[in-house]
Amino acid sequence: MFLLVVANVSFAQKFRSKIYFAAIYDNVQIHQIPSYIEIPALDFRIYNEGIYNTATPQLSFELGYGIEKNWKGSKKLYSGLNFSYRRMTLSYVDNNLYYLRIIDGQVTEVYFEAEVIRNLAMIQLPLGITLPISKKLNFDFAARNNFVVKVFSEEHVKDKAFDYKLYSLAQRSPNKYMLEVSAGFKYVWPSCAVGLKYIQGLTPVYPDMENAYNQLIPSKLYFSSILLSVEIHLGKITPPE
Repeated sequence: MFLLVVANVSFAQKFRSKIYFAAIYDNVQIHQIPSYIEIPALDFRIYNEGIYNTATPQLSFELGYGIEKNWKGSKKLYSGLNFSYRRMTLSYVDNNLYYLRIIDGQVTEVYFEAEVIRNLAMIQLPLGITLPISKKLNFDFAARNNFVVKVFSEEHVKDKAFDYKLYSLAQRSPNKYMLEVSAGFKYVWPSCAVGLKYIQGLTPVYPDMENAYNQLIPSKLYFSSILLSVEIHLGKITPPE
């Protein structure tokens, strides 16, 4: 029993635990994937033009528990376990598919457009380092390891006449693992800290493909986001000797 108490005290002196919450302004970088019909006998491809995705930024969040320790003076290493809920709202537009609507003599071209919602529930394991700039201001860099555990999906067409087309489009499952990096600044007090960081996805949200013909998401997507975080410190680190 005595050894257990001593071990717990030693751990508390070397590591500081914290509760973490962050709001994320989630944007998505879109890289269009070629879409074409291939005619093998002629070794010829017919490319589809005018089909693309756009993205609308969304507000996401994450929360969790972390630990940090001193490393080589005033530098700190940290990790933790976070729950992250990331939101994406896309538009699928096909300028090749449309009909003419005539109202009171006015002719309008109505194109196929659908709203595509993908919300990802993820478990995250961050691995980071903070470097002191001044007494309270730190530079913060981290690798963010995200594991997708649940996907919430919705699709809606802007005009019901195109319902048939929406149901005919193929859908992919997102990658189960996504790596991101973050960099920014953290202002630290003894009991808490506030951080502002930029996040860049290195792994695309969906697996890459050569031909995106008839895909609802004919694009390579990367999260590109701004994160505002608050940490509540639950203990103190003993300064290194």
